[in-house]
Amino acid sequence: MRSFVRRSCRACLACLACLVLASGCLDPDAPGNLVPRTVAEDDALPRFTLRDGALIHLRTQGDPKNPTLITLHGGPGGDMRGMLGLGALSERYFVVHWDQRGTGLSERVPSSDFTAETYAADLHELVQHFSPDAPVTLFGHSWGAMYAALYIQRHPDRVGEAVLSEPGFLNAAIANETELFTFGLTAEGLNDLGWSEWAMSPDGDARADFLLSLGQGWSQPGYYEDPDDPDNLKAFRLGARAMRDLQSSAKTDGEWDFDFSSGLDRFCKPVTLIGTTINTVIGFEQQERHHAPLFCDVELVRIEGEDHGWVNKHPDRVMEVLRAHLGAYEGAR
Repeated sequence: MRSFVRRSCRACLACLACLVLASGCLDPDAPGNLVPRTVAEDDALPRFTLRDGALIHLRTQGDPKNPTLITLHGGPGGDMRGMLGLGALSERYFVVHWDQRGTGLSERVPSSDFTAETYAADLHELVQHFSPDAPVTLFGHSWGAMYAALYIQRHPDRVGEAVLSEPGFLNAAIANETELFTFGLTAEGLNDLGWSEWAMSPDGDARADFLLSLGQGWSQPGYYEDPDDPDNLKAFRLGARAMRDLQSSAKTDGEWDFDFSSGLDRFCKPVTLIGTTINTVIGFEQQERHHAPLFCDVELVRIEGEDHGWVNKHPDRVMEVLRAHLGAYEGAR
């Protein structure tokens, strides 16, 4: 019953939002009207300027003299907010949290920016900047764990260890076997929210990001115990263009066509691969079957009684796992 009420309320809000936008009661593209401002619109936000001038929202925690750990949030199209609960990592690491290109509070960029090549180059730039003389530790969740695998594939010498929490599928062969989402971004649920070229016009990122936030809980029931629990996903601001275009760039003729897995068997440094027991799409059983065999030195961790939202909902439990497996805590175990 609670789930039905949540869905009904969200649908009403969506309809109201569309009416307000269409009526011209407020300018949906004016910074701050619908969604928080990005670093390009708010000078008070901490930022980093990438090689091509694109601005990303970035925060650091801890002593720069400590080993560097870079977090990789989920999505595509999520942001760092859910990772900020892991601030205790700064007791042993210099932690870099960031909103990936074109999402969260990072500057909105053209659709052509959303490719695996560009994203790999972005992460490499951060690695080289914050840890030029030593390999980094990567902690990625969901899409962020896929992103970590992509980077390891391209730059294995720059990673000393990695923790991958429920990565989505690491190659097209695995992805095409299973329905990753209940519906795509052009399906009826999001069309009902006004997902259209009107929403995704060149100046309409604020509208699209806002509408995506209203429909976020409708697409992934197999991932969560309660798909409508608002704590499943914590975000300052979703990135609709990033979500749509990164997925599109990984497909050919509607079929997945990507490979983040080749060469991972030659990365013989510690990898912790995490799966939850409630997630039936990319949970523990799927990680054990599909992803664990891809790595040279992997430890598979089963998280009982949790679902895909565990990083957002239970950061203390995440910290227990990280302290048990990350190298900087080895002397304390």
